[in-house]
Amino acid sequence: ATQNIRIGSVRIRETMADLKSKTTRIDQVIEEYVENEISTFKNFYLSDKDIKNVIAVGDDIDMFVKIIPKLSVSDSINQSELDNIYEKISLMNPQELAAKYGIPFERATILLPIIIIYRLFLKTTKADKIYTPKICLCDGIVVDYMDRERKISLPRNFNNDILAEASHMAKRYRCNRTHIDNVMKVALAVFDSMKKIHGLGERERLQLQIAVFLHDCGKFINMREVGFNSYNIIMSTEIMGLSHKEREEVANVVRFNTRFLPSYNLVKEELGAADYLIVAKLAAILRIANATDRSHKQKIEKFSVALKERKLVITADTVSDITLETGLFQPKADFFEQVYGIRPILKQKRSI
Repeated sequence: ATQNIRIGSVRIRETMADLKSKTTRIDQVIEEYVENEISTFKNFYLSDKDIKNVIAVGDDIDMFVKIIPKLSVSDSINQSELDNIYEKISLMNPQELAAKYGIPFERATILLPIIIIYRLFLKTTKADKIYTPKICLCDGIVVDYMDRERKISLPRNFNNDILAEASHMAKRYRCNRTHIDNVMKVALAVFDSMKKIHGLGERERLQLQIAVFLHDCGKFINMREVGFNSYNIIMSTEIMGLSHKEREEVANVVRFNTRFLPSYNLVKEELGAADYLIVAKLAAILRIANATDRSHKQKIEKFSVALKERKLVITADTVSDITLETGLFQPKADFFEQVYGIRPILKQKRSI
């Protein structure tokens, strides 16, 4: 899960600036302020998780080493070490910290918020320690650039992290997981069978997977306007690894899964940064894949997809009655044909 909690050390320092003159224990006031935010985060996202590791990114560790060199802190801090540092910092003002330990005054003013955030994260998650690798945002920018320019090859597949987050969102909004799995198989089979037709790549395939995970999440809010509700949920949720443009495309694919997609000139302002063609192509696939499990009873577990001339034939190997699915498949097929110029057909092969 990805959340941006507005409790950065600089923000806390500025928020608490006017309160310093009203209390002799500003550290306790800051702790109350931060604890509320972290507890809320835990209740929503970590209530069923057993957290073993907490990682803090930045160069704050260097300042802690200057304050208590005997701790030999290098790449991690445990609870007792944090308590030791907290006792030192809470008894001194920024001017004293800067003068005694040779820390720039600007950095000294944010030491107290930093140590409080660290302590509360350990307390809330019940982890053993906080790991503090000496990396910062600039390192991430460099690695990202080198990865995109193919100067390095990262061993980790971050797509799996993105899909895990989409799965977590689906769980949070109580989406039907068996329905999602069924629709996912059909959607990806259709996408892969039409690679030469749609001209889309791996990133668009990933976007389709995310759209399948979240196409019904709007029902959590209201059974009416599911597509629009789902759109708002996706646009209000940061998905790490997706650019704003990609997230906007996913949101619009879900939005137009059930709603009529107007021509580009009529809808371009609503699309924002999203590419109209990507939205149309992925929405067309999502529509017919979703229609194959319209009853949410997973009647079609075995199937095959074949592209024959100007037809995309989905053959369902099932003995179940799929009258509902075949009947509601036709309107979705109309839109698919408008987008691709290929007619999708749902056929039943009855096994004995």
